[in-house]
Amino acid sequence: SVDLKGRHCLEIGCADGKLTLYLVRKGVRTVAHDVIVRRTFQLVQEYFDFVHNGVEYLTGQRLEDLPQAILNKGIGRFDLILFTGGIFNGVLDPIRSLLAVRKMCQPGTVVIIEAGCVDSKDFSVHFNVEGILYRHTMSYWFPTFSCLMYMMILCGFVPMARRRAVNY
Repeated sequence: SVDLKGRHCLEIGCADGKLTLYLVRKGVRTVAHDVIVRRTFQLVQEYFDFVHNGVEYLTGQRLEDLPQAILNKGIGRFDLILFTGGIFNGVLDPIRSLLAVRKMCQPGTVVIIEAGCVDSKDFSVHFNVEGILYRHTMSYWFPTFSCLMYMMILCGFVPMARRRAVNY
């Protein structure tokens, strides 16, 4: 369990803003990011007056370019980062993207990842050719769970807890 009150959060892959709304209601200063501009997020943003609730909505930047966009806006580093849209959606270089996220962390940042992983015990990354692994063809990479853990460690993250979800 993570105490959310007073946190400064970057939500990567915010989609339509459901989690963003939850975070705002819990008193979290939130920067919501998605590669794609989503009209549904804009509607939620307008209806719940995100601007006056401290939500910044960033779109159009690849994950690798996000640290510079954050720096240019003077937003600062985060103590909570959530990958809610899948860690490698729209990502061309997984390691470079993880290193970009590392740049946006302050000491003690908690990073929570939702990621599609291939169910295998080896250390490999699979390419989602024409949606063969997952119908969303912008999800290019699917690591094994072990490989994802190793990539996180390689990029300077310290895994605290691991939980595997069951595929249905």
